[in-house]
Amino acid sequence: MKKAGRDPRAAFEPPAFRDDLQKPSDLMPGMVLEGVVTNIVTFGAFGDVGVHQDGLVHLSQMADRYIRDPNEAVKVGQTVKVTVQSVDRARGRIALSMKSEPGASGGSASRPSAGRPTTGKPSAGKPVAVTLFEPRKGAVAPNGIRFT
Repeated sequence: MKKAGRDPRAAFEPPAFRDDLQKPSDLMPGMVLEGVVTNIVTFGAFGDVGVHQDGLVHLSQMADRYIRDPNEAVKVGQTVKVTVQSVDRARGRIALSMKSEPGASGGSASRPSAGRPTTGKPSAGKPVAVTLFEPRKGAVAPNGIRFT
């Protein structure tokens, strides 16, 4: 070290775990907590929220936008704000979300419901009515699949 007694790392601030949460059964869906990312896997990231059981933030719940790789959103040791989605006491699993609105799925709010005409605006002019394909028994999809 060039200068003795000086640590070149940034100051460490431990996460603020809640004192009233000691075990997974204390968690309730909808709770907003602070957690620390403990492991990153291909399908998401595991985080410690202070209940001696890591919770999973699935890849689809990591950001409000589409991400292909969890490393785009988080790093191990990073402090994050999470919302408890569900707690499966029987299997010991905690589902967490990092989305700003955890109940909203990415992009489905702008997607029209099936079977309803929607209006699109082609670059050349007038709005065009578009009907989405709704499968029914005996129907044939545009790709040739027959519904039974």
